[in-house]
Amino acid sequence: MKLTKLASMVAFGLSCAYLTQCTSMPSSVTPSIPSKTNGQYPQVRIHQDSLDHYLHGEYGRPDGLSGEQLRPETAPIARPDDGVDHYTHEIMTDRYRWMERAVGNIDADYNSDPIYGKDNAKSRDRNLFGSRTEADIGDSQLNDRQAFRSEARVFNGSVGGAKMGQNSTMVADGPLDNRARDFIKNAPREQTSEELTDWINTQDQMMQDYLVKDPIWQKVKGNLNELLDYETVASKEKFDGVGTIEMIRDFKRGIRVELTDIYGEKRTILDEQDFRYHGLGGFGYTGKPVVSPEGTYIAYATQLSGSDDDETTLYVKKIATGEIVAEIFKAETESFVWYDDDSFIYRKFPRILRHDIGVKRQNDPIVLDMNDVNMRLGKEANSPAFDLYDASETDKNRYLAIGGGISISTFFIVDMKTGYIHQIHDEAYFQKHNKPYASTYTTPAKLVHFDPKTLDVWFISTENTEKGEILKINLKQPKNRQVVVRTPADYNFMKNAAYYSESGGHFLVSFSKDASDKVLLISSDGKTAKDLTPMELGVADKLKAYVVGQDDKDKKGNDGSDVESDESYVRFDYSNTVSPIKRYKYSVEKDQLIDERYPFPTPKFNAEDYEIKRVFYRSKDNTAIPMVIAHKKGIKLDGTNPTLLYAYGGFGVKGDMAFSYGNASYLDAGLVYAEAFIRGGGEYGRDWHKAAQSVNRDRQFEDVAAAADFLKEQGYADSKHLALSGWSQGGFMTGVMLTLYPEKFRAAIPGAGVFDMFRFDTMDREDYFMKEYGLSWGSKKQFDAIKRWSPYQNVKSGVCYPSTLVVVPTRDDRVWPAHSYKFTAALQEHQSCDNPVLMFPVHGEGHNPITREGQVDRLHRTIAFTLKEIGVTDVPKNVRPDFETLKTQAQKDEEAKEQAKNEAEWQKNRQERDRK
Repeated sequence: MKLTKLASMVAFGLSCAYLTQCTSMPSSVTPSIPSKTNGQYPQVRIHQDSLDHYLHGEYGRPDGLSGEQLRPETAPIARPDDGVDHYTHEIMTDRYRWMERAVGNIDADYNSDPIYGKDNAKSRDRNLFGSRTEADIGDSQLNDRQAFRSEARVFNGSVGGAKMGQNSTMVADGPLDNRARDFIKNAPREQTSEELTDWINTQDQMMQDYLVKDPIWQKVKGNLNELLDYETVASKEKFDGVGTIEMIRDFKRGIRVELTDIYGEKRTILDEQDFRYHGLGGFGYTGKPVVSPEGTYIAYATQLSGSDDDETTLYVKKIATGEIVAEIFKAETESFVWYDDDSFIYRKFPRILRHDIGVKRQNDPIVLDMNDVNMRLGKEANSPAFDLYDASETDKNRYLAIGGGISISTFFIVDMKTGYIHQIHDEAYFQKHNKPYASTYTTPAKLVHFDPKTLDVWFISTENTEKGEILKINLKQPKNRQVVVRTPADYNFMKNAAYYSESGGHFLVSFSKDASDKVLLISSDGKTAKDLTPMELGVADKLKAYVVGQDDKDKKGNDGSDVESDESYVRFDYSNTVSPIKRYKYSVEKDQLIDERYPFPTPKFNAEDYEIKRVFYRSKDNTAIPMVIAHKKGIKLDGTNPTLLYAYGGFGVKGDMAFSYGNASYLDAGLVYAEAFIRGGGEYGRDWHKAAQSVNRDRQFEDVAAAADFLKEQGYADSKHLALSGWSQGGFMTGVMLTLYPEKFRAAIPGAGVFDMFRFDTMDREDYFMKEYGLSWGSKKQFDAIKRWSPYQNVKSGVCYPSTLVVVPTRDDRVWPAHSYKFTAALQEHQSCDNPVLMFPVHGEGHNPITREGQVDRLHRTIAFTLKEIGVTDVPKNVRPDFETLKTQAQKDEEAKEQAKNEAEWQKNRQERDRK
C-alpha cells in the first residue's frame, strides 16, 4: 500500500528528530548535484510502501525479537509503514526505509509476505540472489541457487561423467542437469518494480562517468598494472611418478595450479579464471586447492562470492584424467585434511566426516559430531583447522587435532582408533568464555605442539592471564597444568608459537607490543630468551620449527621456497607496511641466523624508497593511541601531503602493520598512509575493546578525530589533504566521522558499513552487532548514545560534507546493502557544497570480495577518487625492482641445483618413454 502525498506530509510533520528539518516533502526528490559532475543525482522517492510490524504503537522494539517469534516480519499486527517510529523516548522519521526491502539482495526464504519481494529478474541477475517469494520458479521446482549448482556440475564435468571441456547438453541422470539451467534461462519473468535496481545502476554510471573521464583514472590504472604485474608460487610439491605441482597466485587473474610431469611437460590443472568466466565465482577464502599425499587427486572448493550465506561446494578431481570423483555441497578445503591418498576428512556442519573415493554409500561415516563437544565450532566458526598425527610407524593417522573459532579459539584431539575426544577445558570453563554474542577475541587454548607418542600437549592459553602463556599438559591427566612460557611484563599479549624439539627444546614465540610484534626464542624451561626480531616495527607470521629427518614436508618446498635443507632450524616471516615479507631462519645449535630471503615474488615496490614510524598521540581523554605512518622518504611536512588515514577499531580485532599489496598501492601512488589503532580493537586486550564498546563508542570517534589533528599538527596533511577510509566496522566509523567531524577531512571512503544504527537489528545479524553497538530500544542510555553517532540519522541540511565514495558490495549479507543505499540517498539530498557524494556498487560480491579483480578494482577506484578530490593530478614514476635482483646468492644456487636435477630426471624419463 502506498501512502498518498498528503499522508506522507502528515507523517513527516510528526517528526522533529530525523536527519533533516521538519518540513513537508513531496513523494520523490531529485537532489541537486555539484556542478562539476554535470547533472543531478538520481531521483529517489521518500515515501514508504512496505508493512510496519512494530507492535502496539511501535515504541521502538519489534515484537518479533521477543518470545518465540524470531523475526519482526511475523508480528501479528501489520500496518502501512509510514517511516515514523514511535520510540519510547521520541519520534523518529526514516524517509528511505523502503530501500531496505525493495531489492532482493538477501535471501528471504524465512518470509512469506510477497510485499517484500520487490526485486525482479534484473535485480537477481545483478545480485545473484533470489527468494521463494519472488523467484521465477515455484517451490516445487528449482530455484536460482540450485541452478548455479547445476552450472557448476556441468562446468566441472560431474554430470553424467562428463570431463572438463565437454558440453553435456541433455543428461538425465543426477539431481540436476543442463535442462534445469535451460529451464531457468527460459522461464517467464515476473514484472515487478525495478525502482531501486534502476537507482543503483544510475548511481554506478554516475560514479563511472565522474572518475573514468578524469586523467587521474588512467594514470592510477597504469601504476597499479605495473605494481601488480607479478605472480608468485604459493606452494610447490613433488610427487613420485607424477611430477611437480605448483599453486601459482597471479595478482591479476587469481590462482592457477600447474603440473610439470616427469617428462618436464607442463599443463594447467585448475585455473580460477575459468570458474569466474563461467559465472561460478572462485576459490575464495576457504577453497584453496589441496593435493592428495601421492599426487593422485586435487581437492578444491568454489564459492559464488564472499557472502556469508554463499555455500561452498567441495570438488575432488583426478589429476591424470580430469574426472570429478567427489562433489560435496557445503564443504570446503579450509576444514579439510587428506587421510590417505584415497580418502579425506572434511567438515559439513555440524559434523566432521570421512569420505572414501570410489566407495559408494548413502552417507559418509561420521568422525565427530559437533553437538558432542562443548565448543562453538559451528557454522559461525572461522573454518576450524585439521591436522593428523601418527602414533607410530604402524599406527598412522591415530589422532586428529581440530582447532579454531571466531570469538574464541580452542581445540580438541580425537583418537581416531577409539573415538575418544580429548578436550582441553571442561564444559564449565568453556561456557564461561563462550558467552552468547561474545565479541572480544580470546584464546582459551591454541595448539602449539602435540607429541602423539607421549600424549604431551603444549598450547597457548589465557585461562590464567589475559596476556597468554604456554601451558603443558598430558592427555592422560589434563587437569595437571604446567606453565612453561609466560608473556613478559612489558608485552601486551602472546600471539603464536612453534616448538623446536632439539637441543633440550625451545619455543619460537611471537608477542605483540604496541601493535608491533616481537619474536623470541625461549628455552623449554622458560629461563632463557633471545630476541630474534629483525626490525623495529612489523608483524611476524608462519612460525615454524624444522628438524632434519622429522619434518619431511619442508623438503618438498611446500611453501614455494626452501627446496631442500640439510640442517635443522626455526623460521618465521616478518614484514611491515613498507617492507615486503621476508623469511628468517635461525640455527639453534649454531646460535646464528643462517638465512634471510624474500621467499616469493612481491609487488614491484621499492621498499628502500619508503620509511615507517610509530607514533603515540593523545585522544580527548588523554589516552595514548598508537599510529603507524608510512610514506616516501624526503617528504616536506608542510601540511600538503595527500594522506589516507585508515582505522578499524571493533569487535576486539587486533590490527597490525603487515605488508599488503593494498597498502603498497596507496604508497606507490604517492599517498602518505597512516593507520591508527583506536579503541574498540584488541591491540591492548579486552579493556581496549570495552573502552569503546556500546555506549562508550564516542571514545573511538574521539580517537580518530585526534589522529586527524595530529597529522595536521605534525605537518603531514591539513584537512584539505586528508582522506579517511575504512571497511565494515571501519566503514561505519568512517560514516560517523564524516557526519560528526566533516570539517576534518577532504574525502571519505566508507565501505560495507552499518550506517542506520536504529535499524540494524531488523536488517542485519543482530546477534553479531547488538553487544558491540548496543540497541536503540535496549535502554534510554543506549538510545541516546546511538542517536549521537548513528551516521544515517546525523546527516543534516546546511552542512558541507567531504567528498564521499560509498562502497557497497551488492551481495553483502553480513551488512545489508540497504545501509549504504539509504546513507547515500540522505547525503546526496542534504549535501550543501560542491563536494560530490557518489556510490560504488560492487556487483556480485559479498562482504569481503573474493575475486582478485574485485579487490584490485576497489583499490583503483579508492585511490583515483582520493587523489582527484585532494587535487593530485599525477602519480609518481617509481623504480620497479625485478625480483631476480632481490634473490640471495643462496637462493640462486638452490634454484640452479634444483633445475639441473630436474633436467636430468626429465631427460632420463623421456629416454625411457621413447624406448618403450
